[in-house]
Amino acid sequence: MAIRIVEVEAELKKVADVAHDAKRNAADALSRLDKHDADQIWLKRTVYGAVLTVITGLLIAAVWAGIKLGGECSVGWDIIQGLIDGRLLIVWAACWVIGYVLKKTPRIPDWTIIYIVTGVAILFSILMLGLAVDSVVQGILVGAVAVFGNQLIKQTKKGVEENV
Repeated sequence: MAIRIVEVEAELKKVADVAHDAKRNAADALSRLDKHDADQIWLKRTVYGAVLTVITGLLIAAVWAGIKLGGECSVGWDIIQGLIDGRLLIVWAACWVIGYVLKKTPRIPDWTIIYIVTGVAILFSILMLGLAVDSVVQGILVGAVAVFGNQLIKQTKKGVEENV
């Protein structure tokens, strides 16, 4: 009888070890699955945001080109067109995408995004227009418009979601 009890205890110990290993493996698998899900969410948001930004940029570029080619337009558009060089629309779109990606990057503090985007806009403006004070001003304006446009859409979306 004592031998049988020892055998049962040994068998129970083996079963307990197998159960413990299975529990640890399941916890590891769940952890990896949660991380994978979080990565997928981040990727989807980033890709959808970039696509939305490109579509918005193309739409604004088309409107801008239509105004330029159409000849006559209101005084307001003339003033706006005079502020930012039309060649910098691609810089504006790039800054918008860069800002969006930086916002989704966990290690980048939100308060630094405007400085990074503006710095990139200034750099690209100088590369495209040459080293001049006007290029720096154009870069600042393009960076500001990129951040403003992003905030305009973000805050509008937030307001709509809160009122629904």
